[in-house]
Amino acid sequence: MSTIAPEIIDRAKKGDIFAFEEIISAFEKPLWNYLVRLVGSRDDAEDLIQDTFVKVYKHIKTIDSTKNIKSWIYTIATNTAYDFLRKKKREATVELDDEYETKPDNASYYSVSIEDNIEKKDVAAAIDRLDLLYRGPIILYYKDGFSYEEIADMLSIPINTLKTRLSRAKKQLAALLVNYE
Repeated sequence: MSTIAPEIIDRAKKGDIFAFEEIISAFEKPLWNYLVRLVGSRDDAEDLIQDTFVKVYKHIKTIDSTKNIKSWIYTIATNTAYDFLRKKKREATVELDDEYETKPDNASYYSVSIEDNIEKKDVAAAIDRLDLLYRGPIILYYKDGFSYEEIADMLSIPINTLKTRLSRAKKQLAALLVNYE
């Protein structure tokens, strides 16, 4: 993912649409991949990326151009996705489980080091089954390469809470993957 020069952020803050398009170009693809992994649907990720960039556009004037815009945009995307998933969960509860829907297999979006006897699709399926509280941090840390500090900042949680969530996520993943062997 490319970095955005502070001058481009400053121009976008002043309403320069071309500068904002540069920001979108730099983040659209990696952000879309992250959202697909987080919500499990390409169509939903497409909607969420649109919502994310609308929010970025509305609030671009609030960011300090010397700060990490990548973390700021991922924070907006993560919060937008969490809101969507909470709403979707409430709607599914109201429907009283009339139909069971399975998530599409997104194994191609994961790049995880795995043991010889565990398939990438098994890891992807296990990550999709993680609690939402753990799914986002594990994707951000292991797939997208964010640091503890960046993820903690994005999720507005202390670093030790993040470390606990990652530890619990790994334990859940291990338990889920035992069933695949």
